[in-house]
Amino acid sequence: MNIKKHCALLVALANTCSAVIYNSVDFLINLSEDEFPISDSSYWDYPIFNGESTVLVENGNLSYSRFITRDNSSLEIAGGSIDGNIQIEDSSRGVISGGESEFSIASYGTSTLEIKSGSLRIATAYDNSSISFHSGDVSLAISLQDNSQLTLHGSDIEYNFFQYSSTWGRNEYTLSGFDVNGNWYETSLYIYDNFVGDIKIQNVPEPGSYSILIGTFVFFSTALRRKHNPKF
Repeated sequence: MNIKKHCALLVALANTCSAVIYNSVDFLINLSEDEFPISDSSYWDYPIFNGESTVLVENGNLSYSRFITRDNSSLEIAGGSIDGNIQIEDSSRGVISGGESEFSIASYGTSTLEIKSGSLRIATAYDNSSISFHSGDVSLAISLQDNSQLTLHGSDIEYNFFQYSSTWGRNEYTLSGFDVNGNWYETSLYIYDNFVGDIKIQNVPEPGSYSILIGTFVFFSTALRRKHNPKF
């Protein structure tokens, strides 16, 4: 276990099947074997980070039923994996820049979730929260409820209606396009009946397109100069 704690922490242990609460802490999690690095408790005594905490997961497998950040805290998963449901609440910020999330990632309140890389099963936005997708592997779906927002970055992005699920009360779409790295992806988009938010598509030129445009510009500029100046 290799954890660096940079701020004072308060640990409140509750009863069975409850939570281990941390206030105003910074954690760097980089481990190879320990599945419970934050607390030596059971799978159900999941961690909650409050009070502008900062958590960076770089390596290892974290096995908790839930993994929660609140109160303007920050969570980044850069590597490793989390075997549990991740909840980003209040005005917290979550960044997925690598690693693997085996269950769900959900944002609540006015929190934000950025998906830049890595692998996850499903990402859901509730309340007034937002999801920004740049790149990565979403195996099941991106899901929207309430007044949430979704921003898709890339090119040739489209979502097409597939079916309505009366069981879940949602429209289901196929979502596909090229991400910011020029990689093709395809997943599902779930839009629930209570959704009143926005979906935005930010078109980003594919990698290499700038060089093509610059090369074309240089070619025509050179040709134009030779036309007007034969000695060129």
